[in-house]
Amino acid sequence: EEYRKEMRELLEKQNEEYARTELLESVWAAVLEGTEVTEYPEEDVKAGVQEFYDYYQKGADIYGMEFDEFLESLGTTEEQFEDQVTAAAQENVKQDLIVELICEKEKITISDEDYEVALEELAEEMSYGSVDEMIEDATEEKVRKYVMRDLVKEWLVDHCIQVKE
Repeated sequence: EEYRKEMRELLEKQNEEYARTELLESVWAAVLEGTEVTEYPEEDVKAGVQEFYDYYQKGADIYGMEFDEFLESLGTTEEQFEDQVTAAAQENVKQDLIVELICEKEKITISDEDYEVALEELAEEMSYGSVDEMIEDATEEKVRKYVMRDLVKEWLVDHCIQVKE
């Protein structure tokens, strides 16, 4: 009986977490879909594109290939790759802009203590040995943006109105 009770509680908790995650992703997708960026900050997009190039160049280096050969092995041309990474960089910039706007309008902030806790959780979730390793790999600014994005998503879920389809 005790085992059944524990299993029931565990399954209920997992179901609640799953439902919350599904809601979180649905709400964020709706916000992204309902938001139009009229002009992207050119420097931010260029920086994002460069990050993709750097990442894939490292992949080419690991395999001892020239960049164009590496792209070809992935089934894409440099022109197609440029289009894909530009679109991905714009999507990342769009999400950053949305987060900034919502934080500003709704006065969403995070305390230093909560930020430190979020960093620890994120480092563990992403299988880093420490927060320092994560920040070294991704930069403090990127990690902060990621933490704030999660905070905004949680805020959106807490303030959304759910309707049945």
